Amino acid sequence: IGKGIAKILITKYNCKVIGIGRNKEKMLNLIEELKENSNNFSYQLFDVSKEENWHKFYDYLTSNNIKIDILINNAGTLPPFSKESNFTIEDVKDTFNVNFFSYIFASKILMPNLLQSSTPAIINMCSSDALCPLVGTSSYSASKGAIKNYTEVMREENKNIYVGLICPGFIKTDIFRNQKQK
Repeated sequence: IGKGIAKILITKYNCKVIGIGRNKEKMLNLIEELKENSNNFSYQLFDVSKEENWHKFYDYLTSNNIKIDILINNAGTLPPFSKESNFTIEDVKDTFNVNFFSYIFASKILMPNLLQSSTPAIINMCSSDALCPLVGTSSYSASKGAIKNYTEVMREENKNIYVGLICPGFIKTDIFRNQKQK
């Protein structure tokens, strides 16, 4: 989803996009796919679930005088489908760190930069699982439900910034990499 959003913003709207992730190969593949538009894409490699990485990213933006207009939070991890009783507390924490806390870290830490824009916006990519949870997705659906509710409150409390929420259904993405084929 993130790759698709980046490609549309760059090729259709001529936006400059900074991709954030952990996989350098995926970033380099996107640059290759963008061809002559690749000069509108740069990237930073870091684990979005770690608060300190967002502080470093904010410092990078500030030291390079980069102002952002839109923050699109699109991180997600889906543990293997299983009963809630099979998940450890660490499994649940890991899921929440990516699916919920990374959005909070990004939004709070980057807010001063965003507010310098004349059109500031935060878009939180969620999941239809936040609306109708599926059996076997307890920590995933809870984390996505948390970001849905947080986003809805954030929207009402921050009238000086556009806050959007997108809840897509099943889309064949890399998020299913942890699922076992039978």
